[in-house]
Amino acid sequence: MQKIPTSDGSFTYYSEQFSENYHSLHGAKSESNLVYIEALRKLFEQTGKTEICVFEVGFGSGLNALLAFEFAKNNHISLFYFSVEKYPIEENILLSETDSALYQKIIKSKWNVKAEIDAGLFLLKIKTDIIDFEFDRNPDVIFYDAFSPETQPELWTRELFTKLFHSLNSPGILSTYSSKGTVKQALRSAGFIVNRLPGPQGKRHILYAYKNSAEV
Repeated sequence: MQKIPTSDGSFTYYSEQFSENYHSLHGAKSESNLVYIEALRKLFEQTGKTEICVFEVGFGSGLNALLAFEFAKNNHISLFYFSVEKYPIEENILLSETDSALYQKIIKSKWNVKAEIDAGLFLLKIKTDIIDFEFDRNPDVIFYDAFSPETQPELWTRELFTKLFHSLNSPGILSTYSSKGTVKQALRSAGFIVNRLPGPQGKRHILYAYKNSAEV
């Protein structure tokens, strides 16, 4: 596992196992903000919810969780964030002395144990495969951040997206960086209403997939 600086000053990681970066070299934080945190912002602004549940597929470096907690804290949202990860990155690879206290709490929290990261901010990191995972709560937003369809095609199927569609509260949003035609078709077949949006630097488009788009 290699730690790599990106254009906006944040870091990504390179997986030798999957021969892919976790986030964009053009800016890991910039990409996460546009793809994922904007989806959280959209749901918050259009529903007025102050208690929100986010589910993430692919915990990775914990960057999406960090940005979601920062957004929640700044907007006085009570956030429950749960995420599945089959291949966790080791703490000693992720952490450095300059990391924020919030990020350190996120990374040091135990797997499979609910943790209170800050007042009203809760995290549950689950070490498992999303294919085997059974939901016991319903998210309002899903951050879909698995490795690419080329690398992990089994994670971009109609069957899996159908499972996620049924787990998602209504109204709800699933956001993902992949805008491949096969991904759009799989999401639509699962019941989502899919919108293609402009992507971050280095990527033309991203996808927001809605459950009950009339309300979100």
